[in-house]
Amino acid sequence: MTKLKKKMIKYYLNKIKIKQLEEENLYLKAENEYLKKLKALVQERKLKEKKKSKKIIAELRAKYPFKNAIKDCWNIKISILLLYW
Repeated sequence: MTKLKKKMIKYYLNKIKIKQLEEENLYLKAENEYLKKLKALVQERKLKEKKKSKKIIAELRAKYPFKNAIKDCWNIKISILLLYW
């Protein structure tokens, strides 16, 4: 092969490689955007679940006050101890 043919082949191979790299770069950018959106959706869902669980806990605490239950149990234990002592 002549030098000119070798240079032409090298030139076209470089062009092809550049084109492939540009396409890969475009694909990776699209994938990156997709992952950012997916991450945002996951964070939003976690936040909703957290708010929902906080709401449920608040409702249960309002319905069943825990502090009073502990005090009542403590008072019952003291009364039982005083009765049998």
